[in-house]
Amino acid sequence: MEKRWDYFYERSIGCVGIVKDWLTQSLRKALSESSKSLNENHLQTYAPAVSKSVRMLTEAIEGENILLSGENQVEKLRSSLGLIVSSSQNPNIHAQPSHNNLPTSPEVKIQKKKRRPGERNANRDIVGGGENAL
Repeated sequence: MEKRWDYFYERSIGCVGIVKDWLTQSLRKALSESSKSLNENHLQTYAPAVSKSVRMLTEAIEGENILLSGENQVEKLRSSLGLIVSSSQNPNIHAQPSHNNLPTSPEVKIQKKKRRPGERNANRDIVGGGENAL
């Protein structure tokens, strides 16, 4: 099979799942014939058709193009919002806002201490106040 790697690549377009299914079906055929090994006939019987391989390749290329155009749209959106996107950064993380388009009001962040479930808030308990209170 190593000698025919290009045949497997050509028919599976590099998709390991397709190769796995192809080899599984070929092995099942070989075992049903009580063959001791896979041969060329077993593999050719279950090889994906050339037309199917061409269709899978076309769909894969179209899918990649859709993903690439989606990334371009993200860059356009971010630049319209005033966010800087450098070519070395992933546009989804580490965004730096452009200070040219933002208002100049100071930002105040309130830090809340996270408590574990069941932990009480820090406040005073009422002491006394019953019938016997002075």
